[in-house]
Amino acid sequence: MTISLIICATASGDLLPPYVVYKSVQLYSSWCQGGPPNCRYGNSPSEWFDGTVFREWVESTFIPDLCKKEGKKIILCDNLSTHVTLEVISMLEKSHAKLICLLKCTDWPRAVSNRVK
Repeated sequence: MTISLIICATASGDLLPPYVVYKSVQLYSSWCQGGPPNCRYGNSPSEWFDGTVFREWVESTFIPDLCKKEGKKIILCDNLSTHVTLEVISMLEKSHAKLICLLKCTDWPRAVSNRVK
């Protein structure tokens, strides 16, 4: 079984529930049992994230958590720029969040520290 994961943590150290994407045309209910608390599940024929999977995660996991937080909010995405749609950007803006897409890189902590300076 092939899966992909969206894992997200806040700057304060909180972990959002994981989002598991199975490589399949159909999502079977038996695959959605026994996972971490509040885990969300999806499927994609390719197993990779696409705009639909990313939008579902933003809508079902990220924004509900975002609305509980005070202060400025940003989402840093590494190698997801092809999955970001105008709809996702609009959803984030309505939730008072900014989206920053990093260039495709494997050394993203250094990329972030270079951009923050």
